[in-house]
Amino acid sequence: MFKKFVKLMAVIVATTAFCGALSAEDVLFFGGGRMFWAGTRAKALKWAGANVKLIDSTMLDGFGGASTKVRASDPVEPPKKDGITPEFKRLNKYKVVFFSAIPPKLLKEMLTEERIAALREYVANGGAVLLNYAAPDTLGDLLPVKFTGEIASSHHEITAERPKAPGFELVPEKWEKLYKYRPCEIAPGAEVLGNLFDKSGKVVSVGFARMPYGKGEVWFFNGDWANSDTSRRQFQYWAYSKVLMSGLISAAGKLNLDVAKVSDIPPTPPERKQHGELTFKVDEANSQLTVDDTAVTQEGRAFIFGNGTKIFVRKNGVVEINYPEAGKDKIKLKVPQIRLAGAPQPINRSEAIVDKFMDKKYSCVWTFDGAVAKGNTVEIAYTGSDGSKMRWIFTGGNLILDGRKFYGIMDHVEMDSMPILLESLAFEADFPESSARRMASYSSPRGFISGKLDIEKGLKDLGRWVMYVGGQPFTYNMFNSGVLLEFHDAPVPCEVRQQAFKDDPGSSRLLRQILGRQTTPAKTPGTWHFFSPGEERGNNDFMGVWQFVRQYLRAKAGLKTFPKLTTAAFYLHGIPDEKKEKAVAVAAELGFKAIYLFFGQARMSQPAGEKAQWHYDLVRKYGMVPHAWTAGGYADGWYDADFTEHKDFYITDRKGKVHAYGKKLPVLDFNNPDAQKWYFEIMEKAIANGLGEVYMDMMGQASSNVNYGGDSALANVVGVTKVFKFWSDHNIPFAVEGINPLARDQALFTSQNFVPMVGKEFAFVGGTPLISGDRPQMYFDYFRLLMYDATINVHVDGLSENFDRFPNECELVKRTAKVNAVMNEAFERVPNPWVRETPFGTIWMSENSGALFFYDPVEKLTLQLPENWVIDGVEGNTLNNIAPESVIFLKKVK
Repeated sequence: MFKKFVKLMAVIVATTAFCGALSAEDVLFFGGGRMFWAGTRAKALKWAGANVKLIDSTMLDGFGGASTKVRASDPVEPPKKDGITPEFKRLNKYKVVFFSAIPPKLLKEMLTEERIAALREYVANGGAVLLNYAAPDTLGDLLPVKFTGEIASSHHEITAERPKAPGFELVPEKWEKLYKYRPCEIAPGAEVLGNLFDKSGKVVSVGFARMPYGKGEVWFFNGDWANSDTSRRQFQYWAYSKVLMSGLISAAGKLNLDVAKVSDIPPTPPERKQHGELTFKVDEANSQLTVDDTAVTQEGRAFIFGNGTKIFVRKNGVVEINYPEAGKDKIKLKVPQIRLAGAPQPINRSEAIVDKFMDKKYSCVWTFDGAVAKGNTVEIAYTGSDGSKMRWIFTGGNLILDGRKFYGIMDHVEMDSMPILLESLAFEADFPESSARRMASYSSPRGFISGKLDIEKGLKDLGRWVMYVGGQPFTYNMFNSGVLLEFHDAPVPCEVRQQAFKDDPGSSRLLRQILGRQTTPAKTPGTWHFFSPGEERGNNDFMGVWQFVRQYLRAKAGLKTFPKLTTAAFYLHGIPDEKKEKAVAVAAELGFKAIYLFFGQARMSQPAGEKAQWHYDLVRKYGMVPHAWTAGGYADGWYDADFTEHKDFYITDRKGKVHAYGKKLPVLDFNNPDAQKWYFEIMEKAIANGLGEVYMDMMGQASSNVNYGGDSALANVVGVTKVFKFWSDHNIPFAVEGINPLARDQALFTSQNFVPMVGKEFAFVGGTPLISGDRPQMYFDYFRLLMYDATINVHVDGLSENFDRFPNECELVKRTAKVNAVMNEAFERVPNPWVRETPFGTIWMSENSGALFFYDPVEKLTLQLPENWVIDGVEGNTLNNIAPESVIFLKKVK
């Protein structure tokens, strides 16, 4: 079935074409239930190419059948809003109208005589309506069926057949009924498209029907696209539900939607290559940064550092860097500029997306006062037009990055005096023509991208991102002469803007350090500018930067790096406890070592509660580690007791108003000593209750927050680092949403938003892509992802109920048992490895152990090993007939 599905999808994708442009509004969708479920269904239709007008429960005038509170802690229901009446006055604007998840009693009340008359007129004039089992009898001649009984619960002895109409080829011919239905027979003039059968093969009801009405049509589905929140085994989660429903909407409205785009089939992993004889040289991990202690040589305004790097200070104070072996490629650093933040950074509520950057220029013109060498540093002095006094200080350094030599200098600013508080400094530079690499989670372009900075050929701007929020904590550019790498010497939230010039082959880069609100004198963290001559060595150089920056900054902050664990997951909401235990048992059978517990947006104090402890006890009962979701420094709405009882713990803006994510989630000030004490006491209890690993939602964004209440403040990264230190000192592995070098990044990965990542798994080295529930949890090939020391939270509750939520899910999850058997040993024997790509897969190296991972098969492999290294359990240094997904271990002997 799975292979057939793949072939059919390829044909449909290749042949589906839109018959002209879709109208501005194709589908009018009245979706009841909780708003996010209706939004998920509308999103699926949009993936298929439809323009959807969604009227969810917030606008259903009380007929949605569900709470419309945004936060569970909100004290009252919002007032009813009527979005129904305006839409019924403009039905002719839509090609198809359908109803979903509105309880039958409420749908009958909602469809008044006047509205039914409007539907009749709409269909008679050429419109289409899709009805379901909740359709009231009062629709009369608009119903393609005649109901003969009451609504029946779903049970496993009834099967449905797919509609006998074009456009449903991706749906199985028959499936176990997963939804409620209402016994019915076909109405006069209507056509049966599919039936429901009992286990003997007898027809028990109409399943799908179609009926012409005037110039239009009425379609009928004997079920509903609703969510019961009692099991994963329901139509909402079925592998083909979105394909079926999109097909029904497309067929009813004659929209010619590309239904293949809503299928949840994971993409095909990279093809395996068959290797014959290979020789591969194994190198020990070798990376180190050292500050150059050699005295700087001064010749007027030119300065030469011990590593040969030369800087020249122009009369206007601009600094020009000339690296050894860089030829004509020079870097020009402009004089740092004072910036005002304006307000706490606003973000999208559902993700840590920075829509715009809240910085403003400050009027201060710098006058260059002079430059002088002082031992191994260069100090450049400036006076501002506002009377400010600033010193820009440079230090030389050397970096060996996985055996590759980099020449570098580090600059930082010491602001001696200012008439205002220091909030941000912008460090701008001009580069030669270059290419760049970047991985970002929450800014455009999403995912990994690489290429030339060229305003005419698409890569106009490699995006804006904020280090420690949702983008990589360094910049990485490639010139003709070599590779330029920039990162900070200490944690500091930093906005990056990098783009090509319009009429110039060069490019520009801006780093805006977010410092808080500091009185002077003040000192900024340093920024390293490292250059290495020669071409990039493929992905290994980029991977090396990822790994080194994390190690370096964690060591600076006194934080541990924890080995990974293979991690399973399952949904918690509305699922009976016995089904949770069944899922945990399956995870243990598959060889997972941890369980990710997604509690959902809730109080920060929830991880220390009784229900959380029940989950911890359950996971530990099966010998695994509980990895809990927690709110990373925000309250669950304005009525959450964590906020109402401690309002002085939260960040405020310049006007004294509490800052909240999406204007709904008040944000904690981790620099507040009382807030720290309160938070740590909660988490001490959670640890005592059994918490073993922790994920902190939005904790990347928390680093760049600044409290505008009070006289001054540091950026929240200072307090966040103390939180990380708390976890590190308690031996609790910690992860955050966002790309943060101090913690394992667990950024939300939505396949529909990210550029294609299959084949680019190297960008996830050391991290954990947190796959969105909207798409398959097994988006990546499991072995291939793990061989890059990147884990994924594999949902096992589908398998525990023998239910596919995307094609072939159960088989793919079963396969993890084979992979876990070798990966668990690898994580234990080679903890916190240095990862490199090889011709056949990857290699991990740590101080005394290593591992070879074979994505491709190899007939014969000869290893050139470092001194005192051997293949564990093998005589000599040759391996024969190595199968794919094999792991071979190395060790260093005394």
